[in-house]
This record gives sequence, structure tokens and C-alpha cells, in this order.
Amino acid sequence: MSSRLYCFDTPNLFLDYKHNDPDTFSQFSMHVHNLYELDYIVSGRGSYYIEGAQYPIFSGCLLLIRPIDAHMTHVDTDVSYERVTLQFSAEILKEIDPSGVLSEFIRTLPAPQIAPPTEAESFFKQLFTGLRTLREEPLLYQRQSILAVLSTTLFSLRRLLRTSHKINVSMGVSVSDTIRAVIVFINQHLTEDLSLDRLCKHFGISKSYMNKRFKAITGTTLWDYVLIKRLTIARQKIHGGMPIQEAFRNSGFSDYSNFYRCYVKRFGISPKEDSARNQRTVIMS
Repeated sequence: MSSRLYCFDTPNLFLDYKHNDPDTFSQFSMHVHNLYELDYIVSGRGSYYIEGAQYPIFSGCLLLIRPIDAHMTHVDTDVSYERVTLQFSAEILKEIDPSGVLSEFIRTLPAPQIAPPTEAESFFKQLFTGLRTLREEPLLYQRQSILAVLSTTLFSLRRLLRTSHKINVSMGVSVSDTIRAVIVFINQHLTEDLSLDRLCKHFGISKSYMNKRFKAITGTTLWDYVLIKRLTIARQKIHGGMPIQEAFRNSGFSDYSNFYRCYVKRFGISPKEDSARNQRTVIMS
């Protein structure tokens, strides 16, 4: 049985608290979104795949995923799985910390997975599992409570990383050093020519190897991976007030008609119509 214990859904702040009994979890395909994501694992086993690296799922761990980072989840279905997913925008981050300390902390975090020390495990568990009690509260109270949990978590993690040698930031396991290098290269050159020919020549590998291994590791094709990232960046810029013509050029697209078709296909809305809206963006492969 799958059950949603609590959900709070707004464009800039989203929280989903779910429990899945064995054999009831629907595996997530690779996706990206325009918000930060903080995941707390209450129970379960499996793996997160983030930008070509594999991170084990275990009770008590946290994952802090930056906007545009491609990720997917594979859960072992022989045990129950319970997790809290909290997504928040850069504006929310500024709201809870105008000083910018937390933004810098997230930016410089060496890897997305954090395992708190044993003495702090119960603190984080109570913090996140207590969220299920919010469902009957007024919406404003819910929002403020979620912001309090987010702020407390981020400041606590920052303090622990500065003061405790017991906290562990997992660097993950590279499923393939070659494909991991390709992913890093793509993210560093997202607005440049990223054709299959260029990438294969740059890394000295065949097209068949690139296509097969890239899809096996990321869950999507190389072109879809690039396209999803570019579209997400373009939508961020459009929602941020950048003119559409400037946004598409600054996101790696060279032809507007192609950009327009891809945008409508992925989002179900034209860039012009979307410019008047601001919502949570999730793009599945």
C-alpha cells in the first residue's frame, strides 16, 4: 500500500511525505527541476542516481540536490520505503537566510548525500516525521512550520560539517568514470555544441558505446539529457523575467522554432503563455 502522509504544494515551496509498503513503490525515471530538493529517508533501501553517481539509500540519510541536477531513484521493493521530499526555490532560501550563508553552504557542498552522526539521528528524525501533524493546521502555519524545519536542517547541517568529524558527506560511486566525465563536460558547456559527434571525438569513444552506456547510467538518451537541461534553464530565465528571445539563446538553443516546439512538447504551454506564470518545473525523461 502507498500512502501520502502529508503534502504541501505551492510554486516555490513543495513538501511530499510518503510511505510505501513493500512492492508498492513506482520507480522514478531520470528528471530535473528548477528547485532545490532536500530528501530525508525515514526508512528503506535502494539508490539515488545523481549526475552519473550512485548514492545508497538508508534510514536517516539526507540528500541535498541542486536545481538542474539530473536524478532518479531505484528503491528495493522488498522493504517499506518512507521519505520526506522538500523542494524550495532560491527565493525561499533568501527568505529564510537573507545573509546568503545557506546559499553558499549549498553551493560549496562537495556531494549531495549527508549522513548525520549517530547522536544527531534522532533530532533529524523527529524534525521530519513531525511534519505529518501539519495537515490539519491553517495553510500559513503549515508554510511557516516547513520553513522552520528547512532552516533548522540547513543551519544544523552546516554547523555539523564545520564542527563534527563524525558527519559523513558521501561522494557516491561513479557508475562509469567515462560517462561521469561526459556528464561533467555537458554541464560545463551546456550552451555550446554538444552533438554526439563532438562528444565522441572529444572523449575518444564510439557512438554505440556512448549511446548504450549513457542511457544505461542516466536512464535517458544523451540528446534528451541535454535538451531537458536546456529547457529547464530556459524556463528558469523566462520565469525570472528574461525576454524569451534572450532566454532561448542563453540556454544553448540556436533555432527559435525548434526551441518553441520542444518547449510546448515538454511543458504543454508556449513560452509566451508561460512567461506570465511561475510554477514548480519537473521534467521527466
